[in-house]
Amino acid sequence: MPIKPQWNIDPESPIPILTLISEMEGTCVYLAALVGTEHEDYKYIRAACDRWYKVYFKKKKEYEAAKRESEGT
Repeated sequence: MPIKPQWNIDPESPIPILTLISEMEGTCVYLAALVGTEHEDYKYIRAACDRWYKVYFKKKKEYEAAKRESEGT
């Protein structure tokens, strides 16, 4: 799904994904404190966060490779 340009986010950069992960990690902390780590909501957000980590590391690797290629190194 493409990112809408009016949000001023570089869709090629891994940084927006890292920002999303940060928000989900914060949500996990609050859910763990409020309802515990065995609660369904905590497990759902934790699983989503883990999936987005995989996307982030893949995107970061691709982004850095493209950056090196464009710089000629």
